[in-house]
This record gives sequence, C-alpha cells and structure tokens, in this order.
Amino acid sequence: MDEILVERLLKDLKCADEAIRSNAAAMLWQSWFEQKGLIGLEALRSAQSHLEAAEFDRAEQILTEAIAALPDFGEAWNRRAVLFYVQGEFERSQQDCERVIELIPHHFGAWQWGWAVSSRLGSLSRSHPGLSRGTGHSTLWGHQSTFDFGMYGSTALKPERGI
Repeated sequence: MDEILVERLLKDLKCADEAIRSNAAAMLWQSWFEQKGLIGLEALRSAQSHLEAAEFDRAEQILTEAIAALPDFGEAWNRRAVLFYVQGEFERSQQDCERVIELIPHHFGAWQWGWAVSSRLGSLSRSHPGLSRGTGHSTLWGHQSTFDFGMYGSTALKPERGI
C-alpha cells in the first residue's frame, strides 16, 4: 500500500466520523490480508478454517510455513499470535505480536493483541515499549478494530474473536 495512502488512513482512524474511521480500518485490514496476494490470502483462509475446526496443530503448521516462505508477511505473524492466544500460549503470542509491530508499526490489531497478552502475562514493562504506555493501541489510534472479513471466506477472521 502506498505510504501516502497509509498516512491518510491512519489520520482517518482518529476522525470523529465513525464511517470514516470504519472505512480506514477496513482498508488497512484488507491491505494486511492481501499483502502477499492470493498465496498469502489462501494460507490465512486455510489456517482460519483449521482454527475454527479446533485443528490447532494444522493451523499453526500452515501459518509457520507461510512465515517461513514470506517472513515479512505481517498478517501471517498476527494470525499465528491470535492462534497462540486462543490456545493460552501467551508468551509465544506476545513474541509474534512484537514481530508484527516490527514489520508494520501501525498494525493496531497487533498492538491490541500485544497489550491483551502482556496484560495476561503481567509483563507490560517487559513488552514492546509502546505497550508499556498502559493503553491499548486502539486508544492511541482512536478506534476499535472491527472489520467484517466475510469477504475472505470467514467472519471468524475478526481480530477480537476469541477474547
């Protein structure tokens, strides 16, 4: 995604108009999911299907293979962080959230997950410096991360699911 567009969308996340905020969030989520084209998107869809079927080992395998093949695919790291969180593997989830933030510093979903995980671990002071501020990234960006990922074949791809 063009850096100028990203900056505009990040600014729109702080807008008082809910429709503008929602549109900006949706466009950012879409860019993250589609970052690696159909190959990446299919990996996310497949992993999500396995997650929904409680086939956690297979979901993890798919995401880990995607990360190995596409190490800068932030959303694969983010989805694996969610998978680890759902399984109660909070330290592994936190590590993946921190990797997402390194790759995509404005990834508000990873900031939210990272903050939630750090809170569960009681480790805000040890986590990513931005997480030690004591607020979720949603507050920093002025919106909640809600986006209907139904267009990707599953409504369960919403980042807040499972919390």
